[in-house]
Amino acid sequence: MKRIKYLVGILFIFIVSCSESLEDTYSDYSGDGKIRYVGKCSDMSIKAGWCRLQVNWKNSTDAVIDKIKVSWEAEEVLHDTLLPRDATFCDIKNLTDAVYRVDVCAVDVNGKESLAITDYARPYSYEHEAVRSFSRVISKYYYLDDNLVYYIDNWNDSIVEAKICYTNSNSGAKEEFILTKEEASKGLLRLENVNCQKPITIARSGRLDGCSDLINFADYTLTNERIYSSDFKLLVQIKYGLKNENEEQKRIFDHFVDTVKVLEFDYDIASFEDLFYCSKLEKIILGKNRYLSLQNPNKVDISVCANEERSLECLDLLNDVRGVVIERYNEHYFDKTRSYFVEMGNPQLPILNYLASNDIESIQNLTMPEDSEETQELRNLLDNNPSTWWEPSVATSPRTHEIVLTLKQPQVVKGVKIVQRLYRPTSSSQKYYVSDKVVIEVSADNVNWESISYAKENEIGIGSGEVTLIPMVKPVKVKYIKVTLSDKMHGSSLNFNMTLSGIVPYI
Repeated sequence: MKRIKYLVGILFIFIVSCSESLEDTYSDYSGDGKIRYVGKCSDMSIKAGWCRLQVNWKNSTDAVIDKIKVSWEAEEVLHDTLLPRDATFCDIKNLTDAVYRVDVCAVDVNGKESLAITDYARPYSYEHEAVRSFSRVISKYYYLDDNLVYYIDNWNDSIVEAKICYTNSNSGAKEEFILTKEEASKGLLRLENVNCQKPITIARSGRLDGCSDLINFADYTLTNERIYSSDFKLLVQIKYGLKNENEEQKRIFDHFVDTVKVLEFDYDIASFEDLFYCSKLEKIILGKNRYLSLQNPNKVDISVCANEERSLECLDLLNDVRGVVIERYNEHYFDKTRSYFVEMGNPQLPILNYLASNDIESIQNLTMPEDSEETQELRNLLDNNPSTWWEPSVATSPRTHEIVLTLKQPQVVKGVKIVQRLYRPTSSSQKYYVSDKVVIEVSADNVNWESISYAKENEIGIGSGEVTLIPMVKPVKVKYIKVTLSDKMHGSSLNFNMTLSGIVPYI
C-alpha cells in the first residue's frame, strides 16, 4: 500500500510540473527570488562554403528575445555579430583556413544571453586538402613541336569547367580550349598550333562534396619538367650507361634524350610515351637483338607493350609530326601494324669469334660440390650446341647459381652469348625453369670482379632456344668469367630449378 501511495505522489508532481508556464521552465531560485533565463536557440547546422560558413538555427518563442548573437572563434581570435530577433541564418564570410567554433545565442533588451548552442566547422580555401587534391584534369602532357599532347585520365562529375589557356603559335593571340568529359575517354589528345615556349595554364572550376559554392580552383602552369618512366630510364642505362639520379647525371641524360636519333627496344615495356621527349628522333628499332630459334614458337618469344593502344597512338603522332619510322623484327610489341612500319623478319645472329671450349680450363658451379654429376654436365654450356644443356636437380627452395669459367690463358673478351634450352612450350615443364635475368662479371685475378655491362643485372630472352648477346662495355683481358642465375619455380608447385643451353664467351 505504501508503494502505491508513493507512485501516486510522483505522478501528481509530474502533472503539476508539466502545467507550469514557459517562464518557469527558464527560471531558478537564487537569494531573494527568481532568476529568469532567456529562451535558448536550437537545431543548429553549419554548411561549409568557399572561405565562409553558413549557419542555420531555430529560435525560441520566448517574447523577451531582442537580438540573436552569432560568435565565431579560431586560434584564440573571437568575432561576433548581432542579428534581428527573427534571424535564423548567418553567412560568415572572409574566413581563413581554420576550424572555427561557432556559438549562437539569444539576447534580451538588457543584454542577458541565453545558453549558447555550439558547433565546429572548417571553411574551404586554397589550403584545404580537398581543394589541393582536386583533379588537375590533365594528368600527363608532352610538347611535340607546336603541339600539346596530353591525357585526361581522372575526369569526374565534380568538374564543372576546365580549359587550356595558351598562345597560338601562328597568330600570337591568347586562346582558350575547353576540355570536355567526352574527350577524356579518347585517350591521347592533341592541341595544335600551341606556342610551347610561352606559358600554358589550366583553369578549372568545380564542386566538392559538402561545399555550398562553386569553386574556381587556382590555375596551374605546365612546366618543362620531364617525368621519365622507369622502363625508359632502365633502357637508357643498360644500352648507353646513362643514369638519372643526381643533378649532373640528369643533365647528361636529358642531353642524350634531346640529341638521340635512333633508339632500340628489345624487351617488354609499359609504354612508348617517353619518346615524345626525344625531339631529334628519326628511327625506332623493335626486337633487333632478340635472336629466336623459331623451332618451337611460343608467346614468350614476342616482346609486349602493356599499353598497346596508347603506344600506337604515340607512334602515329611521332610519324605524323616528325616522320619517325619504325623497323620491327618478328612482330614484337603490337598485334597491329602500320603503313610506316618496316617489317624486318627474324634478325640474323652476327658472325662472332667464339672462344673454343678447349680454351676453357674449367667450369664450376660454386653452389655445388666439384665432383658432383651435375658439375660434370656444366661442360654442356661451353659446346655452343643448342641441343645440349645443363639442368641441376630439382630443389625445394630457390637457389642462386654462381658459374665460374676459368680460361687457360687471359683473353680479351668482347662479350658473352647466353643460349636458352630448346623446349616445347605446350608440353614441357622445362619452360618454367628458364631464367630471364643474368649477372655477368669478369676478373683477372679471381678476387676483384667487375660487371661486363652498364647494369649489374641483364635481361635475357626466354624463348625456346633464344640467343642473347651481352657485349662488354669495354673489352678487357680477363682470366675468369662469373655468370650468376637464379632458380625459377615450377608453376604453383614448390619445385625450384633452372636450365640453360649455353654460356659462350666471344673474343
